[in-house]
Amino acid sequence: MIRSLFAFLFFISIFSATISFAQLSPVDLFIADEIGKIGEVIRVNVKVNGFTDIIACQASINWDPSLLKYSGVSDFGIAFLGEDDFGTTTSDQGHLRFAWDPNDALPISVSDSTVLFSIQFEIITTQSQDISISFTDITSDPAFPNEFANSNYDLLTINTSPGVISAVADFKDLVNIRSIPDTSCDEKTPLGSLKADVMDDSTSYTFHWFHGNIVTATPDYIGYRYNNLLAGDYTLQVLDEDNALFVESISAVIVDASNYQSNAISIISNNPQTTCSILPEKQTGSIEINVNDAQPADTYLISWWEETLENGTELMDFRDLFKAEKLKGGAYEIAVKNMTDGCMSYLKENIEENKILIQLETTSTPNNYCEDGANGSATVAITNPENLDPRYYWFFENDAMDTTSARKKGPTFDQLNEGVYKAWVIDLLTECFSTENITVEKDEIYAEALIVQEGSALKANDERANWFRNDIFLQKTGLTLNPSLSGYYHITISNEFNCFSKSESLFYGITGLEAVDTDLSIFPNPFEEYIRISNQDGLLEFVQVYDTQGRLISENNSIKNKFIDLYLSGSSDGIYLIKMRRDGKIYTRKVVKNLSK
Repeated sequence: MIRSLFAFLFFISIFSATISFAQLSPVDLFIADEIGKIGEVIRVNVKVNGFTDIIACQASINWDPSLLKYSGVSDFGIAFLGEDDFGTTTSDQGHLRFAWDPNDALPISVSDSTVLFSIQFEIITTQSQDISISFTDITSDPAFPNEFANSNYDLLTINTSPGVISAVADFKDLVNIRSIPDTSCDEKTPLGSLKADVMDDSTSYTFHWFHGNIVTATPDYIGYRYNNLLAGDYTLQVLDEDNALFVESISAVIVDASNYQSNAISIISNNPQTTCSILPEKQTGSIEINVNDAQPADTYLISWWEETLENGTELMDFRDLFKAEKLKGGAYEIAVKNMTDGCMSYLKENIEENKILIQLETTSTPNNYCEDGANGSATVAITNPENLDPRYYWFFENDAMDTTSARKKGPTFDQLNEGVYKAWVIDLLTECFSTENITVEKDEIYAEALIVQEGSALKANDERANWFRNDIFLQKTGLTLNPSLSGYYHITISNEFNCFSKSESLFYGITGLEAVDTDLSIFPNPFEEYIRISNQDGLLEFVQVYDTQGRLISENNSIKNKFIDLYLSGSSDGIYLIKMRRDGKIYTRKVVKNLSK
C-alpha cells in the first residue's frame, strides 16, 4: 500500500517552520551498477547512505521499458519494508514507487551502503548497450516526491545517483586483454605479458590464466597481470566477485618478437653410459656440441649442467668446452651466451643408459643323502654377452650380498643340502652384475627293502641286507637266509647316501619242537576251546599264540602254575603257532583248532 507523506509534511510546516534544512545531514540514495546478459534476469541493488533515525521515506524509480522488464523486488534491508510497500501498476511503463511509513515504529538507523531493496529486471534489449536506472521526483496527482524524514519530523536533503546496467550479448565483450610481445633474447627470462580487466575493473574479478588453449582444474597463474611469458597461445578464465564463473574462456596471444638463438647449439655426438660403476672415472657417457659455425669459439661462454640450469649442478670441469666426457646416464642442459649480443642459447640433452645385461643360465643336481651328508650342487654360466671378466659369488637365500662374506666363489657351489641358493655374477670391466636364485632339490636314493620265502629259505632283494629275527640282529648280511628257528624276520638296507630302508616282517614257522623236552607238552591237539600246557618243573617263562598271518592272538607272561590254560574260543578254526620260552630257550609248536571234528 502506497501512502503519500504530504499530510506529514504539512504537520512539519506548522510545527517546525524555523528549522534550517541546510544544517541537516543529507541522505544519499543510489543504484549500484550491474552487468547482465541480454535475455537474462538481473538483480539491481538500491543502496543508501545517511539513513539515521529515519521514520519514513518514499521514492520513485524509472527506466526505459523497451529495454528492461520489471520482474519483482526482494532483499529488503530495513524492518517493516515489504512487497506491499511498492506500487507496480505502472511498472510496464518504466515506473516503480515505494513508500515506507510504518505506524508507531521507532526511528531506524542502518549503516552506509546498506541495500534497501533489490529490483529484478529482465534485459529485453536486442543489442549491447548501457541502460540507465534513475530516481525521478515525479509531479503527479497526488504528488509523489522523493522524501526522507527523521525522528524530528525533518525532511532531509536527498542526493540521488542513477545506476547503469551494462547489457551485453556475451560477458566476453566486457573483458579487455592487453598483450605485450616477447622481445627477449633469453628464453629463460621472457618479456611477454598479459593484462586483463572487466570494464576497467581489475579488482572485483578473479583472473585465471592457462598456458595453451585448454582450461584445466589448476590455473598456471592467478591475477590480472601475467608477466615474463614466452610467445604463444594462452587462455583466460574470469570469476566474478562471488567467485562464480563469469567467462569460461577467452583466447589470448603473445606475439614472438624475441631473438632466441634456439638453433644455435647442435649436437655432434652423444655417447651412452655403458658401465654400471658409480665411480666418475668409469663413466662412458659424453656429449659434444657445435655453436654457430660462422662465429669464432672465443665469442661464447659455455656452461654444462647436470639435470637443469635451474635445479641442477654445474659441471665446472667442462666450462667453456665444447665436449663433456665421463658423464653418467641422465639429463643435461647446456647454456651458451653469445658475447657479441648478450643473447642466451639453451639445449637439453639426455645420455642414455645402455648398461650391459648379463644373462645367466643355471643348473643344479639334487641332494641324494637321507642324513649326515650332502651332495647337491648349483652351477651358473654366462650366456650373453661375451668377452667379460666375471667373478662368481654364492650366498644362502637370505644372506646380504657382500663379496667379503660369500659362502663360495666360482661358477659351481657343491656339497649342498636341499634349499635355495643365490648366485651373484659381477663383470670387473663394467661392474655390471646379475643375480639368480637356484633351488637344490632333495632326491633320496634307496631301494625298498623286501624279503620273500622260497622253500625253506628267505630271500632279500639287495645283497646289502641286514637280517633280523624278532627284531634281534642275526649278525648276518646277504641275499639269502636259511632259518633254523621259527620267528618274525625282516631286513634293513643302508646305502652310501645314509638312506635306510626296512622291510615288512615275515613270519617263518618250523613244524615240531626246536628242542626235545619231555617235561613240556601241549594238549589237546586238535582243540575246540582251549589248550593246556604242562609246566611241571616251573621253568616256563612265557607263552604266546600267533595265527598264520603272524598276528599275536594270546599271551601269558606271568606263569606260576604247573599247567597253563589258554582259551581260544573266540578264534576261528585253523592252525596256530605256540611260542614258548623255557630256561632261556625258545620252543614252538603248531596246534589246530577244529570245532567240527
